[in-house]
Amino acid sequence: MKILIAEDESKLLESLQAYFQAAGHTVAGTETGQGAIDALRAGAPDVLLLDMWLKDAVSGMQVLKEAKQIAPKTTVIVITGLEEESIEQDVLQLGALALLRKPIRLDELDRLITQAARSR
Repeated sequence: MKILIAEDESKLLESLQAYFQAAGHTVAGTETGQGAIDALRAGAPDVLLLDMWLKDAVSGMQVLKEAKQIAPKTTVIVITGLEEESIEQDVLQLGALALLRKPIRLDELDRLITQAARSR
């Protein structure tokens, strides 16, 4: 599978990239919202792992909205450290498959990636 990871924490981004590459996936990463949008336009990934806070003025919520227009078949899994309960409802209504709160459990993330692969 082709996975795009948009995450502002460099160490987490690098860890997730290494983890999914070791599992045989094609992985790209970015720390910015604009970088995620540009990558989506360049070629739709199968899965977008999307943090809500990124390193530029483009929020994860904006990326999610754009992703659903640019690459409607891309499965979006949102990851966040935000505690707000309403954010989960918001991202699910916008078309995300799920929202995972940090710290991320890899078994839960693997389950969602498998679910995304089966739905393609």
